[in-house]
Amino acid sequence: MRGISKQFGRVQALDNVGLTVESGSIHGVVGENGAGKSTLMKVLYGAYQADSGEVRVNGKAVNIRSSKEAIALGIGMVSQHYGIVPELTLLDNLILGAEPSVVLDKGKIRERASKIAASIGLDYGPEIWDRDASAMSASEAQRLEILKLLWREAKIMILDEPTAMLSPKDGEALFGSLRALTKEGATVLLVTHRLPEIMEYCDRVTVLRGGKWIADVPVSEANPEMLSELIVGRTLTASERPKPIAPTPPVLEVKSLSVARDRGTDAVQKASFELSPGELVGIAGVDGSGQAELFRALLGVTPIREGEMLWHRKAISNEPTEKRIELGWRILPEDRLQEGIISDWSLIENSTLGLHRLPKFSDGGKVRVPERAAFAQKAAEKFGTKHGGLETSIGGLSGGNQQRFVAARMTESGPKLFLAFQPSRGLDIAATEDLYAAMQERCREGAAGLVVSFDLDELMAHCHRVLVMFSGKVVVPAADADRDTLGRLMVGGEA
Repeated sequence: MRGISKQFGRVQALDNVGLTVESGSIHGVVGENGAGKSTLMKVLYGAYQADSGEVRVNGKAVNIRSSKEAIALGIGMVSQHYGIVPELTLLDNLILGAEPSVVLDKGKIRERASKIAASIGLDYGPEIWDRDASAMSASEAQRLEILKLLWREAKIMILDEPTAMLSPKDGEALFGSLRALTKEGATVLLVTHRLPEIMEYCDRVTVLRGGKWIADVPVSEANPEMLSELIVGRTLTASERPKPIAPTPPVLEVKSLSVARDRGTDAVQKASFELSPGELVGIAGVDGSGQAELFRALLGVTPIREGEMLWHRKAISNEPTEKRIELGWRILPEDRLQEGIISDWSLIENSTLGLHRLPKFSDGGKVRVPERAAFAQKAAEKFGTKHGGLETSIGGLSGGNQQRFVAARMTESGPKLFLAFQPSRGLDIAATEDLYAAMQERCREGAAGLVVSFDLDELMAHCHRVLVMFSGKVVVPAADADRDTLGRLMVGGEA
């Protein structure tokens, strides 16, 4: 890719960017939110048309005007948001849009699908392919997206933040599969904010900043500190892990809480833990261990089957979500597109989504327009959300900038308790540090915070203590438990 430029309104997303990738390699693309990484990849995939520049594939100049043309050239892409239809089976999702014929021979299709799965170390029999996609975990959905590329015989695979929702173990398995594919001649373009992934799995890395090309270096000649400085344009100082705080009476008490799944079994099993004011507490665990159901139960979105929750020693289990918000509970949801924003609404409208009934923003049901606009401005500035104006729809922002804005809505709206699910999803190094610094500041002001992340190192670096969820059960280890201990607990081992 040579001299690629792309502008959206007043925003210059790409400015004369170049990218050269060797066949059979894993090539990293890194940069801050809004640096142009995803836009560059979407130009290669045909989702966007460059204003200027040239794309060459295997030395031949090509004009890729659609994803269909990209797929015909052997280029496939998995974005941050999976393109899976939950009402269909895994097999139907695999072949959707790439059916081998009008009349489908499901037996032959399953056979080929299983061979493709085996090529990346997956043992997928008929019982797997016939499952409903709605029952998949995030890691299973990620694998299915890659299998969709292989079904379409993609040789150049673009993966945008592929491990954002995966546990460390699933992330390692994914990269093992990708390395096996490169040995067979495939080429992988990896867009990620996780520098350890770059250092461990990539051959080369390209750095973008502010829509411009900054550097392209072999990973063997790089280190995390150097890449961090190239990404943000300044030296970053890593924060120290907070020390456990002195015991104080809890503000939140969860006692023997059980939450049923849709299928009737318990997703959360007799969970008990406490949060004290000033504490930022992490919940580690493999995806699908009950974290999502726990958060929904805490918010009152999902009913509990048994147990109780106390807020300042008063029962709150039967209170509606609206009441909990009035009491100062705030949420950074697991899926910001489905639960955190309305894509067609402006940043101003989204700034008070869920908070719109609070007296600060509502006067007898009438919107306090100046206050809402001022808060939207504050939320946009807090973590440096890049946008084309507060009146523009939030759906036009990059995933990282949406996350910055939704995170600021949580931290800047006076939280007494905040629940953050994968808060750094889609965020770069600097934004992640800024977000955790803001959460720690709210805790110093007396709030309490509960954070779910599948990145154990992230939790250990920023939280006062870390709980673990495994198979629906919450384990409360010693406050000073080390990484090995927490890792064993995450897979059901002993402390």
